[in-house]
Amino acid sequence: MNRRTFLGTGLGLAVGAGLTTTARAQMVPWDSEEPFVFKKPTCPVIDARLRPRWGEFLKTFPAAKSGSAYARTGWTMPPSVAKESEELMLKEMDEAGITMGLAMKRNIPNESLVKMQEHFNGRIRSLCTLDASDPIDKNMELVEKYAVNGPLKGVYIEPGRAKVSTMPNDPKLYPVYDLCAEKGLTVAIMTGGNNSPNLIRSTDHAAVADIAAAFPKCKFYMAHGGWPHVQEILGVCYWYPNVYLAGDMYMFGGVPGWREYVDAANGFLQDRFLFGSAYPLLPFKETVGRYEKLIPNRAVYEKVMYKNAQALFGIEL
Repeated sequence: MNRRTFLGTGLGLAVGAGLTTTARAQMVPWDSEEPFVFKKPTCPVIDARLRPRWGEFLKTFPAAKSGSAYARTGWTMPPSVAKESEELMLKEMDEAGITMGLAMKRNIPNESLVKMQEHFNGRIRSLCTLDASDPIDKNMELVEKYAVNGPLKGVYIEPGRAKVSTMPNDPKLYPVYDLCAEKGLTVAIMTGGNNSPNLIRSTDHAAVADIAAAFPKCKFYMAHGGWPHVQEILGVCYWYPNVYLAGDMYMFGGVPGWREYVDAANGFLQDRFLFGSAYPLLPFKETVGRYEKLIPNRAVYEKVMYKNAQALFGIEL
């Protein structure tokens, strides 16, 4: 398929598929002064962006480093974060109705991620983590061992925070994308948020457009929603139906761009937008509970809360 044909097909899938159903685009009002009352969801919830109170994740995100996000939203840090407690975390997940979570983080050995999955009996899962600047052969071996033939059914990279800062369209990553396309493995990429020492320079969605066009059979999941360049990443998603994202923490606290995420989730991106809490930087209940108002159409809400992640990562509930 040539690029022109792919672009035409992509636009048809991205726009037509979502808006010809009964779940149509909807502008969603948001009254920040309305008191928040949590209502436990009646459908499963897959949290596509959390870091458990366990092992290397806890060392990277201790309570002392999580407070700034709560200051921005004005929300209260939950006991599990303040006390750095795995048991309280699981209790809070139950109370919020979170069925399963996906934990992704750079610089954590894949053996540790396998142990984490086993420790949580599959309730918290992960993806094969690569350093994007490592040699091709090393990364290909890791993908084969831990994803193709192992329990980590996907790949995760943070190119801007690799040992040598790298862009997602670096040719040394192309064999990885090609293998993932062949094996049906999703590639999660952190291109948003604090993704490098200079997040503006490294948040280049032209690079995402490059790989989305070059590997149309590979599905790419944008962790942290490509923020702060929200319009740009949503433009990429509009044209390329193999790009998915979660706005997670950048949908709360009056963060610029939250409105665009919500409108996309209710409209053309409803089949590719995923719920994520960004825990421990934000709490489970407050993030889960607000999505029902952000996404009032029940069919779209269920897609965002679990069905899209379930399909993207091959999760059985």
